[in-house]
Amino acid sequence: MRENPENKGFTNGKYYYYQTTNGNWDIGPGVDKAKQTDAFNKRAARGFTPTEMNAEVMQRAKDTFVQVDKALKTVTQFPDTVSPQIKEGLADIRYQTGPLVSNYPKLLKAVATGNVKDMANESKVYFWDNKKKAMSFDKKRFDTRMKENFHYRNGGHLSRKVLRLLSKDFRTINHLA
Repeated sequence: MRENPENKGFTNGKYYYYQTTNGNWDIGPGVDKAKQTDAFNKRAARGFTPTEMNAEVMQRAKDTFVQVDKALKTVTQFPDTVSPQIKEGLADIRYQTGPLVSNYPKLLKAVATGNVKDMANESKVYFWDNKKKAMSFDKKRFDTRMKENFHYRNGGHLSRKVLRLLSKDFRTINHLA
């Protein structure tokens, strides 16, 4: 969920919609205007403070992790055994592209079977490019995911946002408290 590292649209202490390189209008870290309710867009027109934007993103992240667990339950009886690092990668994909079950069924099967090669191959991200009027492969996001977010190999680090979302029980068990 590292959509806007340059803080585009951040003016006078508030986040406003900005046009992305692919022609979409986003606010904060990749919240697509076209996919929001009228009430949200009306509120966004007034701008979000950093605290408000963070609260919005954290709620969306929590909701996304619930959806990831639901998707994993379609391919395994034990979604709680999937590493937090892989769940973070799945959450990133879910947040950006929508439902995993319909959009990435082969990726879910690869996660359930522990097939690292297929996980990497199936996690490629495509986006609708409004300028080209076609789907385009997002090489930058894919490379970032492979390098930083989606740790297929031996675990890897978790982002601070994900650590905050993890239950206290998990942090205590894993000495992260």
